[in-house]
Amino acid sequence: MPLLLPLRHLISCGTNQSLIAALTVARVTPKIETRGSEAVMENRNARDWARVLSEYRHPCKYRSSFEIVATVVPFVAIWALAWWVLAYSTLLAVVIASMNSLFLVRLFCIQHDCGHGTLFKNKSTNDWIGRILGAFTLTPYEVWRRAHSIH
Repeated sequence: MPLLLPLRHLISCGTNQSLIAALTVARVTPKIETRGSEAVMENRNARDWARVLSEYRHPCKYRSSFEIVATVVPFVAIWALAWWVLAYSTLLAVVIASMNSLFLVRLFCIQHDCGHGTLFKNKSTNDWIGRILGAFTLTPYEVWRRAHSIH
């Protein structure tokens, strides 16, 4: 099965703080040798993956801000819609609220990134956004961050 491997960034958020991180992608079919029960992939080694993934090591404030807005705005809109629909149909309100749970999980993922300090360069910004999102996710940010910092 071919793998999708990014070859190079056309616009790198790390260098010019752009919202768009376009990738040139090529299909590569890995060569696999089977020796006993062990399969060996020859095309990629750890150093190659480290080089490819290093582009994502540094936070981009524009991309992070976009991700927050692209999650909070639909979450609040769907939440309000569920409350409005509740007057007409309880079942439909539950269905809409259930769909909104996907945005709630995404909010928690963003809160998780704040806890690791990877969403923004400034620790204080990460912490305040994590606290605000903790109110939505019903997860006390400071307690969670300390308990989670073990990994």
